[in-house]
Amino acid sequence: MFVRAELSEQARSRYPGIRLAAVSCENLDEEFSRRIKSLAEGVHTVLEEHLEEIDTTIASFEDFFGEAEHSCPLRNQLSTTRRKGLPPAPSLVRALLYAEMTTGVLMGVHDAARIDGEIVLDTADAHERFEGMSSPITCTAHEPVLRDGTGVIASLFQGPDKRTQVGGNTTAPVFSVFAPPRLSDERFVAAIDTVRRVLPPNTEVTVCDEVPSTPKPNS
Repeated sequence: MFVRAELSEQARSRYPGIRLAAVSCENLDEEFSRRIKSLAEGVHTVLEEHLEEIDTTIASFEDFFGEAEHSCPLRNQLSTTRRKGLPPAPSLVRALLYAEMTTGVLMGVHDAARIDGEIVLDTADAHERFEGMSSPITCTAHEPVLRDGTGVIASLFQGPDKRTQVGGNTTAPVFSVFAPPRLSDERFVAAIDTVRRVLPPNTEVTVCDEVPSTPKPNS
């Protein structure tokens, strides 16, 4: 089950240069779990080899978050990963953390079977709400969000939803890869390539290049 991604006209206008890619795959198997375990064991080496690039990339996200008076979690996560490695977690969660930490790029992962249609990088209405992983999340006006045909599935600043979260039965994940306006195309493409490397060969990538014509769903 492959999921396509789009960028709304509102997001383009509010955040010129923002980008989104969706990397989908099907039929995860035991080989995927073994691959992630091996990558996790070598994460320290990758981090030290690419630390300068990762640091610069995280800085671009910190600037983007800071302009909206939000704190970017990536640097603290990187510091923890350098000290302790990747935490014990399900393979898909570790794959997400590995991809984020070794590139410095903010990402998300969702269960494609729980997504309603395409995913769209859009802006939120004032006080728009969705069910977060642990509690309801209230968005501010124009906050960048990811939504499907049912509603918001993630806030770039406040985190993902509960409805589309991955679980033990997830076999078709979709990774969302975000790029703030100041992030270079080179670093964005490198992040997409990293996700493709950690997933099985049968992946499909959509990089937003068209404005969707469908309106956002009713809240």
